[in-house]
Amino acid sequence: MIQSGDRDSTWGTVGVSHNIIEASWQALVDSIRYKLWRTRHGRQKGDEEGYEER
Repeated sequence: MIQSGDRDSTWGTVGVSHNIIEASWQALVDSIRYKLWRTRHGRQKGDEEGYEER
């Protein structure tokens, strides 16, 4: 699991593979994609269910 965040929120992503390097890579890519998606869609603090404040 990778914990990521910006100044407004934190989120976690998980990669799944028998290979730990591949699983870590998947989690990192998913985290970046999620941040880009949030930025493009104008998501703000508290918009998502399960939001966790730092």
